[in-house]
Amino acid sequence: MTKPHSIPLAVHPLSSTLVLPSSHPSSLQIYSPLSSSLLSELEISPSNRVSRREDKPILPARVEKVVISSCGSWMATVDCRVGDADFRSDVYLKFWSWIRKDGSWGLNTRIDRPHGSHRITDISFSPDFREPQASLLVSIGEDYRIKVWQLRTIPETGTSSSILFSMLFKY
Repeated sequence: MTKPHSIPLAVHPLSSTLVLPSSHPSSLQIYSPLSSSLLSELEISPSNRVSRREDKPILPARVEKVVISSCGSWMATVDCRVGDADFRSDVYLKFWSWIRKDGSWGLNTRIDRPHGSHRITDISFSPDFREPQASLLVSIGEDYRIKVWQLRTIPETGTSSSILFSMLFKY
């Protein structure tokens, strides 16, 4: 018996849009119910959509999870590529920041294999945080571990700093 896949689906409170699966498994589409129109497509995992006839087709990564923070400033996605004899499977946890001036999502942090070789079974942002800097994300994996990811500011040389997510602790 195969496990049913959940469908990545989220509501973005700042733009009143839906984030839902695209026709390609490694992308998400941004849909506006107010205007009944597709606003954009977000490629979560770049993929080669073309292969030569004699080559074994490359299976694309599949977006399995998407969640948006209650403040609307952050989105987290999980994408996976199933491995085979030629290469190992990949799991990525990605954090996206909302770019208000463009009305789009920008990749902020990518964590490779956040639960080792195990898949992530669920992710959730902490509820009721209205401050973008207070965002926490919890991930649960097939490794029976719970990990908490925290937004952190990393000082850089000069006047700017980077904001990224890092693991706070695991159970």
